[in-house]
Amino acid sequence: GMAVAIPDGEDLLMAFTAGNPDAGFGAGVMRWRRSGEDWRPVSFVPIAPSSREASLIRDLDGSMLFCTRGGPEPDYNDIRVWRSTDGGETWAKVIHVRGVVSSAPITLNRAADGTPYIAANLYEVFVHPADGVKMKVDAEGQLRGGGWTRKTLCIWPLNEERSGLLTPIIARDCRGEWGPPPGGSTWRIDHPSGTTVKLGDGQWHHILGVRVVEYAELTHAMGPTPQTGAYLEEMISVGGPIPA
Repeated sequence: GMAVAIPDGEDLLMAFTAGNPDAGFGAGVMRWRRSGEDWRPVSFVPIAPSSREASLIRDLDGSMLFCTRGGPEPDYNDIRVWRSTDGGETWAKVIHVRGVVSSAPITLNRAADGTPYIAANLYEVFVHPADGVKMKVDAEGQLRGGGWTRKTLCIWPLNEERSGLLTPIIARDCRGEWGPPPGGSTWRIDHPSGTTVKLGDGQWHHILGVRVVEYAELTHAMGPTPQTGAYLEEMISVGGPIPA
């Protein structure tokens, strides 16, 4: 899973990927229960076949929302959200937007005021020539000019009906803020994951954690840039904070 577990009575629920060599894999929700001194998984409800890196939140009305990174084409550049109103036993897809995000980690999070939002990389076409970049290809070996870069992180709030997405907000545009990376490849800001915590001021704050790295650090053993590292961004929402 790409996010923290959420409580459900005495149990914990967490988005997970599961599978076996004979039946493939998929993303769903795993229930954990305390047994003596240990926490153990007791059930798994599959939701999205051939998908991984999922996240789960509880909505303001008590229902649950689930999101997962797309698997094979044609879903790997899509935002997909499922909803459950029976404690996670059954799920229905309520949002599916095609071709809006990069094929990269994607998470569903809940802001301090309870607003659900998607955090993911914007779908962009790579337009900056660079020696330190290996261009992507599709399953047929054809060049993919777009949908794989990770230099711009956006958030998409869900609408009040949980049936669609609102206008995206750019959380960080790495190239716009820092210019071209020193290694001549491309920036990556990825693996977003949000949680609401009470800090030392006694107030609830929503924190979004991300990684920043230059692509050549991963592919060409380049040393870290001055911007490379783990970042915590506070997400400010319009409504008043709701205790976790």
